[in-house]
Amino acid sequence: MTKLETIRQVDFEKNLDYYEEIERIILIYGMITGLNKKESNARLHEAFNGGLGPCTAIELFERVDNNSTIDLLKYLQKLEEGIELRGTHAQTRITPSERRAIKQVIPPETGRYVETNKWCSVRRVKSHDTRDCYLKR
Repeated sequence: MTKLETIRQVDFEKNLDYYEEIERIILIYGMITGLNKKESNARLHEAFNGGLGPCTAIELFERVDNNSTIDLLKYLQKLEEGIELRGTHAQTRITPSERRAIKQVIPPETGRYVETNKWCSVRRVKSHDTRDCYLKR
């Protein structure tokens, strides 16, 4: 049981991995102690809820009506997918003109970042680094 008590949600990348690890340990523990299905489900629910982070537990308490472990897991997976989709959508949302405006150039002599939106009247280029430009005067 000590292995089951040390499992935390933050140790896993996906919530499904967290659930499967708890399920695997409960299965082994159930075979050794002779737990029936109802007892193993109760242990699974207890271990799953016990290893959740405090913010996750509060979110689940507020949002999910039915507190069965499967419903909690489905809700967490839906949140995970939404976060992943938002992240990929945010990456692909930038237009090429915006990308050019955001892009930064690294001058080989300084190794520092220089914004491309500034016009350098000394070197007559679109990137400007005050220190380098005035040293070359």
